[in-house]
Amino acid sequence: MIIAMSPTSVSERSKGKNVPSPKATAGSLLVASILLSLAGLGGFVALFARDFNVYWLILSPVIIALYQLPAVYVFWLYKKRTRKPPAGDDKS
Repeated sequence: MIIAMSPTSVSERSKGKNVPSPKATAGSLLVASILLSLAGLGGFVALFARDFNVYWLILSPVIIALYQLPAVYVFWLYKKRTRKPPAGDDKS
């Protein structure tokens, strides 16, 4: 579940369109990243816990990292939307 929003201008928001701000959707991205992380760990346990041996012990960090990639991507989107602009960056 990846939530992507197109960038909207201030004029679109001022015209009365019901467009959520990027910071308003940031909370849902954080929740989605937590759920994806838990689903990745649950998927690893469901697939490999029954037949766990020394090979899975060696490969488990790589497998868990692969299952966590969607959560990391969504968390990166969350951090990107909640990041404050640099102090010297004045767009006026």
